[in-house]
Amino acid sequence: MFAARAISAGEAVIWMLGRRIDGPTRESIQIGDGIHVDNNGLVDFTNHACEPTAFVDLSSSEQPCIRVLRDLEVDAEITIDYCATEEAMSTPFECGCGAVGCYGEVRGYRFLTPAQRETLGDRASAFLIEKYAAVAGEIGASHPRETESREAV
Repeated sequence: MFAARAISAGEAVIWMLGRRIDGPTRESIQIGDGIHVDNNGLVDFTNHACEPTAFVDLSSSEQPCIRVLRDLEVDAEITIDYCATEEAMSTPFECGCGAVGCYGEVRGYRFLTPAQRETLGDRASAFLIEKYAAVAGEIGASHPRETESREAV
């Protein structure tokens, strides 16, 4: 998705008005724990970037939207960080954006290291921040691969 006009920082560009569904799909955005919005394909046109130009604003559960992070010029791409809203991607993929902090494989917030979560800061959805802060003290909770390898032993 690209800006058809200049857009000011903080401006909403897509309202999440689609139907709410229980699980993730390739075209949905997670707006709560186990709550996803299928936005009739609009989200499918919003690409991932590890250094995005926009974020999913969930401050209003009735009117979630995508807002730009900084002023954008005409033809600037509108991107979001999928790991900021998706606990686990329905279809993980390799990212080649070239950003300094590129994830490599985009799998979702659950699979980020504590340092990567810290870097997301308030761009991450509050429900994910709260959920993973609550389990941070549990062994392997913030490192799923460690948990998987321990279980295999």
